[in-house]
Amino acid sequence: MIDEIKFETNNLIILKDLNLQDEVENFTQKNIKYMNIKNYNINKNFQFSASFFLKASSELLTENDLLKINKKSKINLIKLTELNYKNSNIMFTGPSISNNLLIENKENFEDSYNIAINSFIKSEKYCNICNPNIVIFSDPVFHSSPSNYTNKFYKDLNKLILNKNDIFILAPIRDYYIIEKNIINNTNIIYLHFTHENTDLEKLYVKVTGNVATGFAFPLIDYLNTKKNYLYGFTGKSNIKDEIYFWEHNDEVQYVKEKEEIIKIFPGFFNISYRKYNEEHLKNTIDYLKKNKNKIKIIGKTYYKCIEN
Repeated sequence: MIDEIKFETNNLIILKDLNLQDEVENFTQKNIKYMNIKNYNINKNFQFSASFFLKASSELLTENDLLKINKKSKINLIKLTELNYKNSNIMFTGPSISNNLLIENKENFEDSYNIAINSFIKSEKYCNICNPNIVIFSDPVFHSSPSNYTNKFYKDLNKLILNKNDIFILAPIRDYYIIEKNIINNTNIIYLHFTHENTDLEKLYVKVTGNVATGFAFPLIDYLNTKKNYLYGFTGKSNIKDEIYFWEHNDEVQYVKEKEEIIKIFPGFFNISYRKYNEEHLKNTIDYLKKNKNKIKIIGKTYYKCIEN
């Protein structure tokens, strides 16, 4: 039974018991004076536990904090547009990306927005070829958790920033405290807010899609109004089935051992229907690629057949 006294003194509830989730939600919804209380379940068997833990910590940001962060993020977004490059290159981590592929297209990376996605920054060799000036990451489990994966990710990200300190970073404000603690230079960070409404980068809102391409990368190139956009390592999958881990990667740009550890730390995150996930992901991706087929070119092998080049 819910202890009402606990709600009298709190405006945020952290749950570790999966069985209490429905009970707490029902209680707060039926009691008007408790309706503003937010509850986040951080049980490791719950799919969104890592995300909710980070979301709970971001609730500590005051209105004044948010005003300052948003102001700085908007200024950085303007600075990014003022680079005024006409083209972009987006480097994903799929198995089709390779050293040779990047070298063969080296001329594309000159005077361009070169966007590194997630753990692409692990490869110093690849980064030296394509010279990223933007890094996007958004995964709560891999990039903002108490894990060796996150530690290695920030070690490599900071190494990249040291070598090129004018890199812009796009990440969710949900992960604010983790990012600020781990990053060596926060000058050019653009913090974005998740929404279930339409994306509006002017207001720093990105729609939740469950995927960094459709959620962050594609809205960014739309905002930058680039004319030609080259996608590397955007491989997709041919055989969709329910499994422990969905995506496939080139090991050069993935922390393989640490990825396996993450699966054990956050089992609930991976215990989902990948068929259902892929259905939604494919719809979002194919819709975008079809609408923008004149300005998108996938370099290398891909299973996104609608605009395969």
